[in-house]
This record gives sequence, structure tokens and C-alpha cells, in this order.
Amino acid sequence: SEDCTRVISSISYDGTNDCFIGFSSELINGLPVTNQFKTDSYSELETWFEEFDKSTHVNAHLIEPLLTKTSSLVHSRPYIISAYGTNNKVNSIDIFRKWIHIYNECKNRKINVVGFSSDCDPRYLKSNHPKIDHNLVKSDVCPRDRQNYSSCLKITSDDVLNLLNRRNTKATFVYLYILKLIILTYVKKDTDILTRLYYGWIIVFSYRMWWSSLRIEQNLSQVEKDNQFITKAAWFSSEINIHCLTSIIILVSSGHLPVYALNTYLFSSQACEATFRSARSLNGTFSSITNFSVYEFMNKIEKISILNKIKSTEESSVTTCSIKFPIHHKNRRDESSTATNTQNLTPITITDMEKIIIKTYQKAQIIMNELRLTETLKKNGLDDCKKLSSFVFKELNERSIVDYSFVDDDDIEESSDDEADDNNDNTSQSLDTDDESNENVLDNDDLDIHHIVTSKETFQGMKIYEQIDPSKKNHYFSIFINNKQKFIHKQTAARLLTKSENTLSSSRLSRVQQTHRQQ
Repeated sequence: SEDCTRVISSISYDGTNDCFIGFSSELINGLPVTNQFKTDSYSELETWFEEFDKSTHVNAHLIEPLLTKTSSLVHSRPYIISAYGTNNKVNSIDIFRKWIHIYNECKNRKINVVGFSSDCDPRYLKSNHPKIDHNLVKSDVCPRDRQNYSSCLKITSDDVLNLLNRRNTKATFVYLYILKLIILTYVKKDTDILTRLYYGWIIVFSYRMWWSSLRIEQNLSQVEKDNQFITKAAWFSSEINIHCLTSIIILVSSGHLPVYALNTYLFSSQACEATFRSARSLNGTFSSITNFSVYEFMNKIEKISILNKIKSTEESSVTTCSIKFPIHHKNRRDESSTATNTQNLTPITITDMEKIIIKTYQKAQIIMNELRLTETLKKNGLDDCKKLSSFVFKELNERSIVDYSFVDDDDIEESSDDEADDNNDNTSQSLDTDDESNENVLDNDDLDIHHIVTSKETFQGMKIYEQIDPSKKNHYFSIFINNKQKFIHKQTAARLLTKSENTLSSSRLSRVQQTHRQQ
């Protein structure tokens, strides 16, 4: 799974690796350059502060193992494989190439990757009804907070859907009903696996009918069509998820994957979110600070990894003296219900799955017929499952610009689709800059000594010395202050070059919605 969270934009010096952490590194084939910001020149560090963005987010990758044998564990524990700072300017091809790299590296180590998980912002709709009927509050239907899952559950409750199941609110009803099917398919733990398959294909066919009816409409502009449909990310996610779920069922049924793989609700980016929450809570009771920089997060995940390893080992232990970690009462209740609802798959053939999918198409037709969309599709010869799917595939294939099925190492600078046009403003001439930086770092004889003129003679509280321990030479820059040679610690240099002290809200909602750019 992959996800990112906001961090405090600041530059810190890592003495262990002799490099600076906090800059947003360049991406080569979607992968950040390792130890890119490593230098012994104060002038080069000053140039980096002027030319490179600071990281506003930290991106983390976690792996959720599949249990292949009986264990006392309720479920496996995810662990962190990588994390790095980013300015959140990335395009689709970078993400694809990064996933391909992870897949190939795992394959070389004889690790089979079943799928990748990342988050996608859901959409919320407003509706006005008496609170006594639906038990909703204003924040439940407020579109500003797009990560409030508890409110999402409330607006898709049976009470709300019953209120909306009227002629003048059919569209809102259908929208929220499909949203409820998404929850039952991918989030709820007690949904039977074949029921997940059934609901998942209803979602996909409903979206295909909806999108196709807009696509063939001649009286609407492209902007109006886009505004009357869900986001592309949400739609593509529904397509990818159901095809992945179908593949997993086939692989489990044929014996290529363990039955544990059917617990699809475990495989999401929520493992990343849990890691971020753990990192924010590691400060203890003597500190109210809940945010961190990229460097601080790197230090925290080492502790989190150790704790997860101990937790996983102790939970699988059958001894009476094992360590018991405190569990929130809600999580304890969820895990106990999970243990009693282990997914089982009865023998199923491809023919049986095809019959289920045909039934889902017929159910989707009934749903969309409430909105009279099937009439439009029938007039244009799209009233058949195969014809509809072929039309959607053809339309999407014609609009595709980049062939993501093939990755060429010489095609690093290739532009991607139109959704990433605004994210590429800082990637030009990246290779030339990297080559020049490496030449400057390697050629120590040609380094320019930086000169600073100041009225101060003493530097109390700052790590600026006339002499240093030769064994720690790599931790200092050699500079001239008032024509006198001094040695300044690299962390001190980073603080001197920092123009503003950035802050981040402790509120999750404010942190997500924070619009001002950190300097």
C-alpha cells in the first residue's frame, strides 16, 4: 500500500548518512534519487535552498503479508519498506514505473505481489431532511471534509436511503446506493466473498451506463459532462478494484493463492494511515507536538517497525508469558468479529462467475432504468453487456495518450496524460543538474570556499568552530567568516539558510485543507 501525509517543511542534516533530508528529490523512473543531497560545499547547499522545493509530504510504502498457514494472529501485520519526502508533484507514469520497480524487485526475491493499494478521495452530496428521520448533522454532508468515513456511513444508511427513495430524488438515491455498495464490497468485513463480487460488478456496470449515456449526449459540452459524473480517479478505481477482486477469486479457487487473500478489506492504504497516526502519537505525554518533518518521520518509523515486529511475534506466540499490547475496545470488537467471519470460498468455476456477472448487469439495468438512462443507451445500440463494455473500452482507448503497458528506460522525460500537466514544472533539466551536482561533490579540489561577512565575533549557541575533530570532518563545512577560516556544522548551515519557520495544524481536517504553500 502507498499513501502520503503532510509534514513540516524543514531541512535537517543526517549525520549517519552525511546528507540533508527535507528537499524534494528528483524522480528517475518514478524512484527518488538516493542520497542526492550530499555535499561538502556550503555554496552548493545554498544553491539547493534556492533551486529545489522542500518536501511538503512524506510518502510511505507498506507491505501486508498473506498468511499461508493457521496462526493465532487475527490478521497479518503490515511493515514499512520505504519512505521519502516529496513535494507531491508527480504524474501517472512516475507512479506506474515505481510500482513496476517494486513488483520486479519483489519478484527477484521470490515474493509474489498480489496487488497495490492507494487512497482515492470520495465524493459527498448534500441533502436536506429532518434530523429525526436520518440522524445526520451538518458536518456529515459538508463537502469540505472528503476523508470523513463515519459520515459516509451515515449518509448511506437505510434511513437516509428510504427518505431519498422518492421520484424527485431518484438521482441522489442511486448515487448514495452505489456508494453503499462500494462500502459493502471493499470495506465491510462480514460481506461474503461472492457477494462482494456481485456488488462490485453492479457498481462497475452502473458507472459504465452512466458514463456512456453522457458520452453520447450531443447537447452537453465536455465540461458539463465531466461535472455530471464522478471523478476519473473514483471511476477508474472501481474498475481496477473489481478486476483485481475477480482475479484474486480465480487464483484462490485454482489454488494459486491462500484463502487468506480473500480478506480484501485488509489490503488498502489504511495501513499507511495507521502508521502516520502512530508516528504522530510517539511523542508521549510530555509533549503536545503531533507533527513532524521528513527527518523526524524517518527516525520514528524505525521505532514503529521494531514495535510492529515485537507485536507480531508476541501475538503469534502460544506461550502464557507473551507480551499483551493494549487494544482499543472498538478494534478488539472488530478483530473478534473478524476471527468469526473468516472468508471461505466454495469451489467455483469461470462459468459460475460469468453467470454472476450477467446477473449484475441485469441488476444495474434496473437501477439505471430508474433514471431513464437505459432508454438513451437502447437508442444508440448499447443495450447489451458486451456492446456497452466494448464502447467504453474503445472510447477510453482512443483518449489514452501514453501506453503504460510498456516502460522504456530511455523514455524518462516522456510527457504523460493531461491530468499531470501542472505537476511537471520542476523536472526539466533534472539529469543535467544531477550530473553537475555529482561532479561538484566528487571533485573536492575545485570546491569554492564560501565567504561570510558579519559584525559578530563570537557565535554562542551555534556550532561554528575554528578547529574540529578530524574524524568528524564530513559533518562540517569549511567556510571563511570575516576572512578567517571556520568550520560550521551542516545542521547549523541548514538553519542559517532557512528563511521561514513552517508550521502545520494539529487538526487532521485543517492539515488536509491547508492551502498556503510552505516556504
